[in-house]
Amino acid sequence: MIDPLEAAIKFLLKRAELASLGGRIASKHKYGEEWTTDQASLVLILDDSNPDWYVQKQDVRLEVWSFAQDDATAMDTWMTLVGLSRNKERVETVTSKGTALVYSFLPESGPSYLPDPELTMMKRVLSFWRIQVSEVAVV
Repeated sequence: MIDPLEAAIKFLLKRAELASLGGRIASKHKYGEEWTTDQASLVLILDDSNPDWYVQKQDVRLEVWSFAQDDATAMDTWMTLVGLSRNKERVETVTSKGTALVYSFLPESGPSYLPDPELTMMKRVLSFWRIQVSEVAVV
């Protein structure tokens, strides 16, 4: 079974539009470990969706956190995601469990600015997204 969260992260990691993040797209922030607080990033978390692990297609909701040093950069990253959501192509994405096909990556909310009590130097924007991922063979 393809993990839809891994597919979402790998999908975003290979997008040229997000190259400025330098690969800082993960399922949890790594500030204080691999990332420094002057670097922007995206953190994706499975939201309260309930993936059906027994079917070949997943339609899940994600929390997407955009971290940056300032509000403008955090918002620019969110705007880049909006641009990616307008892509109408299906995108083949290689994961640890095989090849996934990302059908869509669509916003379900607007951005919300939220302070981060752990990372006081960082700004963050929260938004919710829906991704459709399939493990059906890509020809």
